[in-house]
Amino acid sequence: MAGQDFILLVFLHGLLIKNIKYGISFKTKHLTKHSKIFFEAYKLNNLYSGLGQFCFHLLDAFHQMHEHDIRVGINKPTQWLNSWTFATTVLKPQHRYWGVPLQHQKVFHATHQDTVFFPRKKSVPVVLTVHDLNFLYKYSPFRSKLKLHHLQRKINRADCITAVSEFTASQLRAHVNLKSKPVHVIYNGNALQQKTNTAKVHINTQAPFLLFMGTLTERKQVHLLIDMMQYIPDLALCLAGTAHSTYATLLAKQIVQLKLQSRVFILGEVSESQRLWLYQNCEALVFPSVAEGFGLPVIEAMSIGKPVFISNVASLPEIAGSHAYVWNTLKSPEMAELVNASLQTMHMPLNIQQRIAHAAQFSWNAAALKYLSIYQNYM
Repeated sequence: MAGQDFILLVFLHGLLIKNIKYGISFKTKHLTKHSKIFFEAYKLNNLYSGLGQFCFHLLDAFHQMHEHDIRVGINKPTQWLNSWTFATTVLKPQHRYWGVPLQHQKVFHATHQDTVFFPRKKSVPVVLTVHDLNFLYKYSPFRSKLKLHHLQRKINRADCITAVSEFTASQLRAHVNLKSKPVHVIYNGNALQQKTNTAKVHINTQAPFLLFMGTLTERKQVHLLIDMMQYIPDLALCLAGTAHSTYATLLAKQIVQLKLQSRVFILGEVSESQRLWLYQNCEALVFPSVAEGFGLPVIEAMSIGKPVFISNVASLPEIAGSHAYVWNTLKSPEMAELVNASLQTMHMPLNIQQRIAHAAQFSWNAAALKYLSIYQNYM
């Protein structure tokens, strides 16, 4: 082997090892020479979370569009990332403090309001996505003030802010100083209707069931649903979602105290295929959350044509439009009264078609195009 060829081989081998070590995908077939967009996707490590789903579906939409001018910042390399052709960079602990060193990227997308990753160079424009200000409901006034302080610092660093709903945008205007920076509302999409495979969830009842989908946290007001079931004797209730909190433990005790073990079931986390099966087989989605930045389960259920019952607060009326049954008061007897009164009409064909048509407006492809347009403004 000629000396120059040997040196070149050693160089390429070292480059490959370096890229494997740092989680950088060495794929040049579909990439431009230098990706211009850095997409921070640290939350991809938890696909069960809303933020993980946001990153996954937006990146997947970019991939389907053959938009490869993107480098993705990740928590750690995972096998399923190989199905995409994006270059990747592993975000390390030191990047929290010193910033993310970019190569040739001209714009940085910080994908959620709690991110700790920003570009090292102050000259790089930042697009910041804010999903919600739910901490205003969750935390004490002191801690909420501290969270607002941290959010304000990120707003100060950003050149452009995107919000996932008009409600979230209005909360930003009310609680932080936007410094005349542009705020764009870009709705999340819904990928549920693209799924074809389902996996049955075994529920210990033959009764028709109502469905709650989401993390079992206090702001979701799930305890009201359990109490409501005392007044709806012919239906069961399935609670699907992460159930590791103290609140979830209290819900389990409430079910026992009300002697509803044969009709109310905490299912825990469910897979995508199980999620689809639950939507397809439920009577309706019940979602009384009082702090929601978007409310994806509402759109997911509607995309199957299912009736949806929601509270009249936060983003839910905006996202559901005129196609949901609305609880104007969150008191269990009144909530049950609306459900019982709607049982005969909520499955009418016209209502089903209208719900499906409404949900179809929420597309990840449409969201991806809007984000790409914003990126272009800073490149």
